[in-house]
Amino acid sequence: TLIYYIFDKFLSFNLDEDMFLRLKTKIINNWNNSLQKQHKYIKNLIYHLLCRNSKTIMDLLEELKTLTYSHFINFQNNFKSLHMFVDLLVCGCISSHKAKSILEKVINKLNAPVLEFKQFSRLHFIDLPIGSCLYRIPSKVKSDKMVTVCNIYQFGIVSYDVYCAIVILNHLLAPLVFKILRDQEQLGYDVYAQLSFAHHVPSIALVVVSDVNKNTPNFIDQRIENLIDNFINSLSLMSESDFKRKASEILFSFLIIEMCNVF
Repeated sequence: TLIYYIFDKFLSFNLDEDMFLRLKTKIINNWNNSLQKQHKYIKNLIYHLLCRNSKTIMDLLEELKTLTYSHFINFQNNFKSLHMFVDLLVCGCISSHKAKSILEKVINKLNAPVLEFKQFSRLHFIDLPIGSCLYRIPSKVKSDKMVTVCNIYQFGIVSYDVYCAIVILNHLLAPLVFKILRDQEQLGYDVYAQLSFAHHVPSIALVVVSDVNKNTPNFIDQRIENLIDNFINSLSLMSESDFKRKASEILFSFLIIEMCNVF
């Protein structure tokens, strides 16, 4: 009942400072009693922290550093939760550099063995090339008289602004944008995108099903690259307040779904 109450208060942005402090104290004081139950408290606390500034998040990590190394590792569940936590930090208007800095401080204060944290190298934002055709999959539909291929494109997202732009593109303008790709640019029979955390890197994958003899990979690469670049540039013309409002509305819903899938 308490969990649902806190979650409901959080969603309505009415979680006051006193309740926040009581919740944080409860997490820290009762950590050893029921680790599984504390996961739920941590989840709700992270939700709340996303609506606050980075100093508050750092304060929480300062509290968590008092936990034993073994409990910290158990909570991370073989790094799965930690990876998502980093994603949330970055999506919570904190730069990748800031998130990395926070992690390094926590790791150092925990005196964790270096070998145990080799996986942190996978948390760095990867600058995958935009519009790079990773592979082409021949169509297996026998009834299709045209020989088609699936052109798979994926690139890492290197900043909060770009991530927001892609999320807005995917959720708000997908029908219009993909209609342009299909009809005006005549790129293929089907185009779709998927947001993902590939190798713990926020990224987007674009798939274009097209006639293998009509459009070369380089041609499609350039069209998609131009589309994304132009869209990001158009967002840059928005006022900062409008951009943050739109991005926050979409990201908040997106993060709620992601967190519910993880915890």
